[in-house]
Amino acid sequence: MFGQRRSVQALELAHMLYYRSTSNNSELLSALALRAQDEHVKEALLAHSFLARRPPGAQGPPEETSRWLQSEVENWLLAQSGCEVTFNGTRALGHLQSLTPSVGMYPPLGFPKVDPSATVTSPEAAPSSDNP
Repeated sequence: MFGQRRSVQALELAHMLYYRSTSNNSELLSALALRAQDEHVKEALLAHSFLARRPPGAQGPPEETSRWLQSEVENWLLAQSGCEVTFNGTRALGHLQSLTPSVGMYPPLGFPKVDPSATVTSPEAAPSSDNP
């Protein structure tokens, strides 16, 4: 199921890149930027909602928080959709942290601070809970 969905998305992206590149490159770049923003927002929303559900006594170092977040989100997505998804907790915390200064109401007390240089940007480099 996941492989089929990924193939469909790859095909849609290929069509979008081809047709938009033949008409106007600025439209293509705008569409890609919007798509990337959507992915960042999804990660930040998942991080925010799962951090809000975290038990108050479970606060720990940022590395532990990102591992907990990764595990919780991956397990939840597997339970809800039946798809194994690799979620990068460190990157999601970084996205959430970078969004929050512009909002002004965040971060709350006890929010884990993540070192921006430690944010993993490649899904292949992200630690996975099912791969030792």
